[in-house]
Amino acid sequence: MLIPIFALTAEQASQLTDGAAHFAGTYAFKDILDYTTNTEFRILFEVDEIGGEWNRVMDPNGFIFDFPISQAMFPHPWAVDDFFIRERLQPIDFIHDEFTDPGIIFEEEILLPIVRTLDSPQDMNYHGISLHAEILDNGNGNIFEKGFLISKSYRFDRPDRVPSIDSFAANERFEVDLNYLEPGKTYYYRSYAMNEAGEMLGNIKKLTVPDVDFFHNPWEMAPMQEGGWRYSHWFGSYLLMENDWMYHDQLGWIFTSSDHFEGHWIWIETHGWLWTQESTWPFLFSHETGNWLYFIKTMDGAPIFFNYHHNQYDYHGMGLNY
Repeated sequence: MLIPIFALTAEQASQLTDGAAHFAGTYAFKDILDYTTNTEFRILFEVDEIGGEWNRVMDPNGFIFDFPISQAMFPHPWAVDDFFIRERLQPIDFIHDEFTDPGIIFEEEILLPIVRTLDSPQDMNYHGISLHAEILDNGNGNIFEKGFLISKSYRFDRPDRVPSIDSFAANERFEVDLNYLEPGKTYYYRSYAMNEAGEMLGNIKKLTVPDVDFFHNPWEMAPMQEGGWRYSHWFGSYLLMENDWMYHDQLGWIFTSSDHFEGHWIWIETHGWLWTQESTWPFLFSHETGNWLYFIKTMDGAPIFFNYHHNQYDYHGMGLNY
């Protein structure tokens, strides 16, 4: 089995080991499974290249310099992977893992990884489109890059290569979010994964981006009905107007703004800015008061809310004995 080697600064090595390794150098990481607790952790050990081969650095007594990864800073193995991503670290080489007898090196044949592209159109939203794939087998190697190739051509002429920023753990799903695809255009995409043996491509999938600019106005995703009305299964019926104005069949005239995290800010003349989302509605959070409202019904063309702060019904922004 091959272990990746990284060139670390003194600060990076110190962060990983709580200061135990406080000098710059080349380090390798080894996964260790504690069979008693069935937990996985990593150690960091220094390596040096001599005569074109990598070897572990030892002290004059023949003991290996190894340092446990900080459990406080990196409680899970994938937390170290996230650290590599943030620091933009890539393996510079690989060293053979050594077993009990240091004089014997067991080598497994490194094969190409196996990766499968998954269907993704159901994940279209105003953030963009999420593409999904999974690594079925790491080929006895280390997956050091995975992602997607995107092209308007089935032949993938000069495709866009979009790496995934998910952790480098194998045998799991990964994804990328795309927000630059053109509305109404058809694209082809396929996953890829790379290990020491090379790169393997996944199966090809096809998607057509809806012919609306849904990346900027999520309300346009709701189906059109008679008279220009649209219907949302959770928000009800509404008419879209220019400049983010909307006429809602229960709330009346409102101004909308996305929070870009699947939530929506709604401005109502009598209540100011209110926030809600599909999983929260009909509860709305008031920016002005810092409290929650609950939409009850409409009376005489104006909405009635229950105000949890005042523990009373709210009509035209005033208390109501209802």
